[in-house]
Amino acid sequence: QLDEMIGRSVLEFIAPESRELVTQRIAEAYDDAYEFVGLRKNGSTYPAEVRWSRKSDHAVAKLSYGGGMRRIDRRSWILDQG
Repeated sequence: QLDEMIGRSVLEFIAPESRELVTQRIAEAYDDAYEFVGLRKNGSTYPAEVRWSRKSDHAVAKLSYGGGMRRIDRRSWILDQG
């Protein structure tokens, strides 16, 4: 549910083994897709991909990011079968 996500740190949705990678990517303003391990509310994990892009608004001298995260467990399964 979206309302359960509002106000929480993005790192709460990242498995412990991927938090250093995600923190590093955020710090370096990495703006391409990369894979990590996501964390569900019940504590189980899943392979995921995040894709970010920088957006500049020169009128107000503001830099922001837009992006999305998606599960890639089916894609990973297909590649493992390959």
